[in-house]
Amino acid sequence: MQKLYDRDVDRTLLKLALQRALRLPPADRPEIVDALLAGAPPDAGHLAVAIDALYAGTALESESTRVDLLNASPARITASVDPIIKLGRAMRPFLKKLEDASKEIDGALTVLRPRYVAAWQAFSPRPLAPDANGTLRVTYGTVRGYRPAPDAPDARPFTVLSEVVARHTGHDPFDSPAPLRAAARQRRFGAYADAALGDVPVDFLSDLDITNGNSGSPTLNDRGELVGLAFDGNIEGVASDWLFDPTLTRTIHVDIRYVLWVADVVDGARELVGELKSGRIGR
Repeated sequence: MQKLYDRDVDRTLLKLALQRALRLPPADRPEIVDALLAGAPPDAGHLAVAIDALYAGTALESESTRVDLLNASPARITASVDPIIKLGRAMRPFLKKLEDASKEIDGALTVLRPRYVAAWQAFSPRPLAPDANGTLRVTYGTVRGYRPAPDAPDARPFTVLSEVVARHTGHDPFDSPAPLRAAARQRRFGAYADAALGDVPVDFLSDLDITNGNSGSPTLNDRGELVGLAFDGNIEGVASDWLFDPTLTRTIHVDIRYVLWVADVVDGARELVGELKSGRIGR
């Protein structure tokens, strides 16, 4: 789904966030409030005026301007009168302080973490599970479609190769390689077509519970066989970390048959596919 920038939405969200920040005690307010107000009374009216001026005077909404600034010299940034760049310069000392404090903490943890884990291992009554960095380790569910809205048609759980070709435009994000389209048109499905679908399955939906960081996780069937890799979720499930709705929340998996089809039929990596199927990789 293409994401479009809307300056009114962007500006309104900033106003709402900083107006809430104004209700905090002065010591707890984010530095951007003081940087924006620049000595003006800290109230919602002055804050709104400052934010409106920020958007009215900036040239950073232009993509070409932003790209050009990637090669800008420090002197050019220092001399810029763009209000957002000026705000960034005003915020820099505070951000540098946070950056330095974060590096100091990271450095101390680099020294202490091995000692902490060693002590934990020594005194733990059972083996320690590996740190999954806040992600889920195991979840389970069912392959199933869903209905995005009460008046919308059911979305079936599988997408197939012919649908990939049908959506080809030659431009991102629907730019399929020519060898893939040729193999699909010639129906060179090999052993990877699904009999019920009559096509090579590409993606499938499930009601599995995932979170940020799970992309690439293997999806196994009830026999422990690798059937796919989780890589995304549907737009209706973006709040699932806080509110999981089993009727709407869906995980999106690439079907392993599509992965193997691309490697085998499209790219001709038959030796690699043979190793994947036999489990000989790394041995």
